[in-house]
Amino acid sequence: MTGVSTTGTWLINSHSMVVASATGIANGMAIQATGIPVGALVTGIAGTTISWSASFATIQAGTGATVAFVSYMTVATFYPGITDLLMGRAVSNAKMAEAVRKSILEYTGSYKFTELQETGPTTQFTVGIPNYVPNYFLQPGSALLKLQKVNSFFLFTDGYVSPFGTQYTGNNSGYDITFRTIDRMEVLINTSGLPLHWTRHDGCLWFGCNPDQTYFTYMRYQREHPFPNAGTGNAGLDPIFLPDEWQEAIEYASAMRLAPSYNLSSKATELNNRLKGDEKFQRSAGIEGSPGLIFQLTSDEQRDQSTTVKRFRLRMGMR
Repeated sequence: MTGVSTTGTWLINSHSMVVASATGIANGMAIQATGIPVGALVTGIAGTTISWSASFATIQAGTGATVAFVSYMTVATFYPGITDLLMGRAVSNAKMAEAVRKSILEYTGSYKFTELQETGPTTQFTVGIPNYVPNYFLQPGSALLKLQKVNSFFLFTDGYVSPFGTQYTGNNSGYDITFRTIDRMEVLINTSGLPLHWTRHDGCLWFGCNPDQTYFTYMRYQREHPFPNAGTGNAGLDPIFLPDEWQEAIEYASAMRLAPSYNLSSKATELNNRLKGDEKFQRSAGIEGSPGLIFQLTSDEQRDQSTTVKRFRLRMGMR
């Protein structure tokens, strides 16, 4: 992952900004700045004016704000490695692109990646309505993508004032709405009051208690990895929002998917063991045997947890 950093100015809900310098910025680069959703890509450069996809609305304006323009791996980045693992078999780019897409969707469904995480808009519950489609809590640019993981829900108990408004006093009190399974929610769903818990059921997000006021809320979540060019001749150009250290694992996973179609079943077994660990490791749920590539990788969240100082308090009880 490479890129350049500069400062920029943009208006709320705009799709362009003026930067101090456009040197090193190119179409297709990802934009990283407070107020611009993850996944926004540069679509146009005119002097020092940078544009991005209109499907990405900004959360807030920026004035002289730090902006990074980053070049991520693309789907095509994995092609040479896949070809090598398949011992030089002639595999079309279209088939490799589809194998890469499926492999990335599999692993982003199991691991947390900060590049795919967003904070949804602050929105309001409707009185008497306990269930909502996920899109209601997503950023506009993620509306057509699957909601992979809900990291947290926050409810404001005393109304909500934008931190960027003149009426903001420094406090927006509230609490986290916690998860429960649907079978433990039935009574709350049918009871009016403050929403305390959420769950997923029948394609919707459900809340209990059933909202008795138009409380403000927002969700932090991980969206599905986007592949806007999937199934087209430009599939190889799609950026991959994963850390670079995942490249080898994705190459192995993609090659493993393709191997049986090219009379390489034994190679598929070899790739599977290299990726997930040997047979003994997989049978013992990681207690014995040799681990694979996936076991040795960690998500950003796991890495942060392992390197952050932790504090414990010893409590002594009476016997």
